[in-house]
Amino acid sequence: MDFEMSKKVGTSIIVPSVQELAKKPISEIPDRYVHPNQDPVIVSNITSSHQVPVVDLSKLLSDDSSELEKLDHACKEWGFFQTLWLYKEPTFNTIHKWANIEAEALESYSLELKKLCVKLLELMAKALNINPNELLQFVDKGLQAMRLNYYPPCPQQDKVIGLNPHSDAVLLTIL
Repeated sequence: MDFEMSKKVGTSIIVPSVQELAKKPISEIPDRYVHPNQDPVIVSNITSSHQVPVVDLSKLLSDDSSELEKLDHACKEWGFFQTLWLYKEPTFNTIHKWANIEAEALESYSLELKKLCVKLLELMAKALNINPNELLQFVDKGLQAMRLNYYPPCPQQDKVIGLNPHSDAVLLTIL
């Protein structure tokens, strides 16, 4: 199917997916991915005072009070922060089909992310000087979701944006 053309089937229109677009090199972005009102990204003007705060999780876990202050500042002033977290892939003693390995790895990764979420919320509560249960109550029976996005090489990066601007309606988002 030609990338610029859509195929009409009944009353619906089939448009090529991002994965289909990535199969062949393209020189122009299809109109459906162009965001005309997007502000241009200017990386050169970013100064060190405008960098996303980085919080060292290992220092937080060792009760480093200055790192806790950094977390507090990042949450209050920025609403987000960057941290280093090492995830060790599970090892499998038996041979599985690839689909099973991927499913098990994804499940293991998801469980580790939930542990990370709980630990971060405990640390945020500590930084805010509140009872951790005030935040953790939202995690016990809460929903955990994972979204996977695919972004192939783009010939016109200044005209597109990965996702439409939005706000996450969740307690904590881990990217």
